[in-house]
Amino acid sequence: LLVYSNVPGVKLRLPGGNIDSGETEEEALFREILEESGLADLEMVKKLGTPKYYKEIIDSNVERHDFLMVSREILPEDWEYIGTGKGGDQGNTFKFQW
Repeated sequence: LLVYSNVPGVKLRLPGGNIDSGETEEEALFREILEESGLADLEMVKKLGTPKYYKEIIDSNVERHDFLMVSREILPEDWEYIGTGKGGDQGNTFKFQW
């Protein structure tokens, strides 16, 4: 899945974000995917790993949680979605392509 965004300085990315206080990894996963793609009918197959690395764009060390997900419905080859939620992605247009 390729995701193109209109976020300044970011061309390709995957849906993601922070885990809110009181939220589990899994709750954050489904919330972030919904807020950035509009996809809701997904199944988590398994966790792929948790790499830790330095992220230059935010000048910080981060921990990323990677998951393998499948859709329970047939998805289009490409679609656009305007980000929702309370964070910096709200109102940004994301273009998805398989």
